[in-house]
Amino acid sequence: MDAKRCRKITQKVIIELRHLPELQETIAAIEKETNIFGLNPYDYIAQQYGRYIEVIKDLSTLSSSDINCIHRANQQCASLHMFKGSAAAGGLDYFLSVLGRDAQKQLYTDIKTGINPDSPIFVESLKDLSDRMTKGHWLAELGSELRDGVSKEADYAIWGHTKGLSPRATIHFVLCHFLERVFTAQFSRYPDPKVRDMVKQKDTLLAAMMDLLLFRNAQQKVDRVIIDLWTKSRKDGGLQWISKDRLNIYNQLLS
Repeated sequence: MDAKRCRKITQKVIIELRHLPELQETIAAIEKETNIFGLNPYDYIAQQYGRYIEVIKDLSTLSSSDINCIHRANQQCASLHMFKGSAAAGGLDYFLSVLGRDAQKQLYTDIKTGINPDSPIFVESLKDLSDRMTKGHWLAELGSELRDGVSKEADYAIWGHTKGLSPRATIHFVLCHFLERVFTAQFSRYPDPKVRDMVKQKDTLLAAMMDLLLFRNAQQKVDRVIIDLWTKSRKDGGLQWISKDRLNIYNQLLS
């Protein structure tokens, strides 16, 4: 992604999310173009954006045998009760079984279309992201329990940004959830009602991406920047989305 396009996207995201107190440090670092990310923040965001688009491209071309391997790993994770109250319960195998082969092939193209900052899908997705993150902020302010499955409000809201994320993790958090909202906006219009029902759930794309990262990590073909950030604890600057137990299950199954 070129710098000019990235700047346009980033500025629109900042305008929509700048009211959130949890993002102030990150937004200030971007607007002042500080070196907090190791390079110009717009270049850093473009680089990370490209990484996630490649993950989605991989998702759209994943083979049946690879999906079966992921299904076996997720069955083992489920038998050990690793998905209790977790968005990851609807993993990649579930995601693709509902989506179907034709929509899987279209996934990459549809996401790329939706991230065009001049498209109606982009505007809709960014507004949805802002609404859900704002709801998460207010739930955190009220002291509500923030956990998947605990309430309808928590399931609607996006609240991970209230957990004290580093600026680097915040960038990844926003990018991932924006792509999730783009996916939701695109596929909520899909003709198959089963697909439309699935995308009403939160984090279906992210759960699928997580399984793909676990699978590619076990194959030693993963993007190390992403897997490390998703695995690291928040206190160490990560997102804390992938547990060591799930890493071990995938590694053992595919070793």
